[in-house]
Amino acid sequence: MTLEDDPAYLLAKMRVTRTSPFPRSTRELADIKFAALRVGQTLAEVRDEYGARALTVSWPATSDLLGQEAHEPHFRLPTSSQLFVLAACIRWCWPDPNQSLYPGVPAAEAEILDSLQAFSSAAEGSSQRTRGAHRAALRRLTACGLLSRSKDSGVIRLGPVIALWPEDDVAALRAEHHRLPGGPEAC
Repeated sequence: MTLEDDPAYLLAKMRVTRTSPFPRSTRELADIKFAALRVGQTLAEVRDEYGARALTVSWPATSDLLGQEAHEPHFRLPTSSQLFVLAACIRWCWPDPNQSLYPGVPAAEAEILDSLQAFSSAAEGSSQRTRGAHRAALRRLTACGLLSRSKDSGVIRLGPVIALWPEDDVAALRAEHHRLPGGPEAC
């Protein structure tokens, strides 16, 4: 077995890249699931933007992320400003609430930042500083797996963690879709 075939290595790589192609065999899938179980996590199947099956690391349904925050210093909930940026990205990447939330559609990072700028108040300081804070939020949300960001093409997509949101939460978001900041009509 090579390092690339080691289930622990594949699980660690999945934590970094957020997704991994779906295993070729049921044996490989079972090995990766067992590796995840040993560290208290599970795997979830998601579809990438092309519809291909992929795996992502998930928390067990019985976990309490807020309770785990004290035990897991690397896990922090997004700040309110990061949640604001996430809401705008959702609005841009999910223009039709009648469609599936994930994977959504690609959106131009520059357009998202421009629409966020329109919501920024003069009290927040210079527009460059505010834009920088929004860019920092995009980096943090990407690191958390909530967004997928291509630096080369300047494209933002919804991340695989969003595919794991419970249907009740997505339904509530769908009902309030019109209140999300940003979107093409905001520019």
